Amino acid sequence: MVAGTDGSGRAGFRPGQPDDSGLRSDCEFPAGMPRQRTKQRRTRFSASGFDGSTNCRGISVKLHQLELTAFGPYPEHVAVDFDALGADGLFLLHGDTGSGKTTLLDAVAFALFGSVPGARQEAGRLRCDRADPRTPTTVTLELTVGRHRMRITRTPKYERAKKNGIGTTVALATASLVWLGEVPAGTVPGGLHRIDEVTAAVGELLGMNANQFFQVVLLPQGDFAKFLRADTEEREKLLEQLFDTSRFSSIESWFQEARRASGAQLRERQTVLDLMAARVAQVLLQSPPDHPNSDWLAAVRDRASDEAALRHEQLRAVRDKRADAGRLRDAAILATSGTERAYSLLSRLLVLAEQQPERERLRYRIERRRAAVPVLLADRECALAMDAKKQAWALAESRRAALRVLATRDTSGALDISGLGQEFGPALENYLAASGRDVRDRAGGLQALVQQALLQKDERATLAGVTARAEAAERERSRLEEEIAQFPTAIAELDERATSLRVTAASLALCTEKFATAKEAVVDHGRLSAISKTATIAIDQAQRAIDVAQIATNERLELTQRRFAGMAAELAADLVDGQPCTVCGSADHPDAAIGDESPVGAEQVQLAEQTENRALAEAKRLTAVRVATERDLAALTARLGERTKDEISQQRDEAKSAFEAASSAGRTLPDVLLALEAARSRGAELTDMQQELNVRIISEQQRGEQLAASVAAREERLEIGRAGHADVASHRAYLLLLADSMDQFCAAATAVTQATRLARERESELAAAMENAAFTDIEQVRAAGGTDESALQTQLRAAEDDETAVRAQLQQPDLTPFCEALSTLRSAGAHGSAEPASSAGGNSAAPAAETYIDWALPADSAQWHSDARTHLADLRERSSHAAATAAALEQQETEAYADAQSAQSRCDQVNSLARLMFVHWEELKPASAADAELAGMTDVVLGKGSNRRSMSLRTYVLASWLKEVAVAANSRLQVMTSGRYSFLHSTTKESRGRSGGLGLDIFDEYSGVSRPAKTLSGGESFLASLALALGLADVVAARSGSGLLSTMFIDEGFGTLDADALDLVMETLDSLRGEGRIVGVISHVEELRQRIPSRLYVRNTPSGSTLEMTLAM
Repeated sequence: MVAGTDGSGRAGFRPGQPDDSGLRSDCEFPAGMPRQRTKQRRTRFSASGFDGSTNCRGISVKLHQLELTAFGPYPEHVAVDFDALGADGLFLLHGDTGSGKTTLLDAVAFALFGSVPGARQEAGRLRCDRADPRTPTTVTLELTVGRHRMRITRTPKYERAKKNGIGTTVALATASLVWLGEVPAGTVPGGLHRIDEVTAAVGELLGMNANQFFQVVLLPQGDFAKFLRADTEEREKLLEQLFDTSRFSSIESWFQEARRASGAQLRERQTVLDLMAARVAQVLLQSPPDHPNSDWLAAVRDRASDEAALRHEQLRAVRDKRADAGRLRDAAILATSGTERAYSLLSRLLVLAEQQPERERLRYRIERRRAAVPVLLADRECALAMDAKKQAWALAESRRAALRVLATRDTSGALDISGLGQEFGPALENYLAASGRDVRDRAGGLQALVQQALLQKDERATLAGVTARAEAAERERSRLEEEIAQFPTAIAELDERATSLRVTAASLALCTEKFATAKEAVVDHGRLSAISKTATIAIDQAQRAIDVAQIATNERLELTQRRFAGMAAELAADLVDGQPCTVCGSADHPDAAIGDESPVGAEQVQLAEQTENRALAEAKRLTAVRVATERDLAALTARLGERTKDEISQQRDEAKSAFEAASSAGRTLPDVLLALEAARSRGAELTDMQQELNVRIISEQQRGEQLAASVAAREERLEIGRAGHADVASHRAYLLLLADSMDQFCAAATAVTQATRLARERESELAAAMENAAFTDIEQVRAAGGTDESALQTQLRAAEDDETAVRAQLQQPDLTPFCEALSTLRSAGAHGSAEPASSAGGNSAAPAAETYIDWALPADSAQWHSDARTHLADLRERSSHAAATAAALEQQETEAYADAQSAQSRCDQVNSLARLMFVHWEELKPASAADAELAGMTDVVLGKGSNRRSMSLRTYVLASWLKEVAVAANSRLQVMTSGRYSFLHSTTKESRGRSGGLGLDIFDEYSGVSRPAKTLSGGESFLASLALALGLADVVAARSGSGLLSTMFIDEGFGTLDADALDLVMETLDSLRGEGRIVGVISHVEELRQRIPSRLYVRNTPSGSTLEMTLAM
């Protein structure tokens, strides 16, 4: 179904070709099924494996430097130089148990992805418990991916000490990436500083996620040993972490969801039909049939129509009876209501007549209330005038007291206050006006002195400023004199230093040449040991090659001699008695030659010659290598001479010191020359500043003397103007305040006089108003005026309006018959029957309305009321009987109408449901067929039904990738087992009915049979696990597009191997090294320490773990 396309997961599967899984690639996908390609880069492959496309080549990933601080068991800063450690392609990582070997791999993973493999990430404890609380936890990894070299630094989330030293706080995780060379296209040159950006960039460059990296680069042998013995379910979980099956999972999910949706839709449609049939039965009050059909539906539809017609006929008959009863009820109700209205109005008119004296009393109270209004107004004006008089008197007395207090502050003795005690009147007012004008004239005379006082203040401030500036200038002149005195010594020192730096900087070229020569000598001495070892190896290899070539030559000569010696025997072997010899022609063969038991053939001699030629060529090549190596060694020895390593290092250090001193002098000399020139300029500048200060000091001193004389002369005039006050302005302000107080007292005295006159006028007006209104005292006025005229008017108007309304209603024509009936009650007797005149059948004209209104005031009203009530009771009884009859018929009509509507509604519902049921029956047929087809396809995709392999689509794809892993692993396993074992992919179902497809067996060449991987011994399991891990790494790297991984790590497991197996494993590791990879082996095996010269030892101490690196010489 999905095979035959890139990334389909099945090699050799072509479109349209069925296989035993029941899948076909040319089947139609249902609408909506996902077909998009995944973002994961995929590798094309054919029936023979990878097709060699560019995706298989990928990119190179190489680790350079790892640094970690306070991480895991390492409390201090440690570093691993992978360039030096993996210089020969293979190194050993060993150390004490629990010392932190795996932590180094965790640090690599954490730097790249921000997480560590397995349960260690779940623990969340990456910081070293033994680290100093002030030491931050950091991991820095420098690596190259393709053409891009970068440095990644990360810190985990951990608790750190607060900066104030009290308690701890949580340090958040951080990440940064710095490009050390070429920056990828579309990337910020300044690097990345957010966790998500760094993780995304690393994943994009590596082409794999964290789980894939943990399996491809950090090969956990224990996990692959479990993988060998795992069942299909466990093996599927690991493969899904490494290979992206999300597309196929989405296809499976789509089919499952589509099947559920289709089944639900089909059941929903059938449920709708059942509900419709049940609804039809419910409408007709019947039980629903088990299997409803069209005949049943037609029968119930006809029955509903007949019932509706019958109910409508019954409704028409009941409506006719109800109309007749309604007319009789309306006539009885009209007679009763009209009589009740007439009786009510006549009774009300009688009551109003009895209330006439009360209305007359209301009119009298209203008249007295109106007469009291002007008297109350005059009383109010009189009270206001008396209050104003009291207030004016109180204010005037307070102003008099304030003026007395203010006048006591006058120290000049020029103010006369003897007239302040006079009575209120014109004399007091004239005295206050004259005194106020005199005081204001005195204040005006002080205005000029106020201006002189302001000028005096300004000149005093100016004098203080002049004095302060003169003193500051004196201090500045003293400081300049001290600074000028120090400049000659400083200039001499700078001049001497500049001379010394010129001499040192002049030797830079010579020092540079000596330093370069010394560094080359150090490098040459470092190479001497390696070249000596290489020369020894080359001599040994060349000698061995010569020996091998000599042996090959001897073997070829021996075979040639045996060949020549056996040629006669070969001819004799072809002789037949009686037939001539091909050499001499004789038919007799008396003494035929007899050869060796194992004669040498021409092919053997030819093979020996080829072996000899190869051996001679190899000996020649290795001899040339030896000569070149000896030549390089001689040249290097000649350059170094007899100097030791310490002497060379000392010479380099001396040359370096001289070079650094000359470089520093060259950089420092321009600054010193600039400082010398600045010092000379500063000295001249300070001299000029000193002269300017001298001139300024003399000028300020002269101005200060002039200002002091002017201030002293003005102070004598101002002392007279102050007259005992704080200053002239205060004296003038006091006089103005005193004048204002006199004016205010004068105004208050005038107000008292006016208020007294007004109070007398208001008292006269009040007495006249009371006399005109016929009131004897003010209390009578207030009692009459205290009533609410509007309330009285409202009561009176309500009574009058009520009577007018009653009389108007009695004059309405529709009440005339009922008033006639009530008027006959007096002459007909106490219990006579009274009917309206219109119903008596007489032709006499109705009396005028005034007749009833005048008659409504009888002498014996009690008897009339009794007769009227009896008459009304009789009318109500007749009306009630008519209403009951009409109501009963209306109820019957309502019931008949409801029955008709219900029958019609049932008929309409049955017809509507019948039409819908026929439509659903037609639509259900194709839906059922489509659901059956989709169910079959879903079973095949999920490994059920006609899928004979019982493999789901996702398992089917994983099985194809597992085949590729097995092929890649076999190339390693057959080498490590000398061709005995190889992996076989198995599709056999597991026990207990569990699906298969991801089985992995071992084929044994010795026995010729395959067996489960669980039967392998410990050492064999290790070899199989290692081969499987390497094969899986190759496949995952190729599929993810990451290609050649230059650095990988292999975990424990070497202790289970014997010597021969270990040799084979080492050959495999050498092959990886030959492919350009750097392999790190993690093991405790002692023999590996002898075989692998480059080692990294992790030492466990009470204070934490440390690293010791040993490099191959």
